[in-house]
Amino acid sequence: MTDNCRAHAVPAKVRNRFFRTLGYALCVSALTTAAGCLSGSRPETSQPKDKETMILIDTRTPDEYAAGRLTGAILIPHDRILAEIGKHVPNHAEKIVLYCRSGRRAETARAALMASGYTDVENFGGMEDAAEKLQLEIIR
Repeated sequence: MTDNCRAHAVPAKVRNRFFRTLGYALCVSALTTAAGCLSGSRPETSQPKDKETMILIDTRTPDEYAAGRLTGAILIPHDRILAEIGKHVPNHAEKIVLYCRSGRRAETARAALMASGYTDVENFGGMEDAAEKLQLEIIR
């Protein structure tokens, strides 16, 4: 490694700063990942403690919702979430669980809600996954 650096004329000071910065970045990345795992924000490990106190939101289209939905779910399409959430969930601290077909639209909605000040929002992925995690029936 030293020969390679000398061949390209990289001063030791620059080399040291690069590796120190790289080390800091790796530490921050590891700590951020660990904090996310400890907070329980991963959908596959999360499960509400009390289904009665959560708001369940289907972020799919009206046609998808009409074809099948989870018991007790409210339809708010992901592209309308910020415009309509206040009608259903005025309290920003209320527990919100989102689902869609695969989890992608629910994640988009989750990020938007978190950015707008909602503090307890989880993406439970697709409808079948959410039904299993919440032990709810799919109404068809």
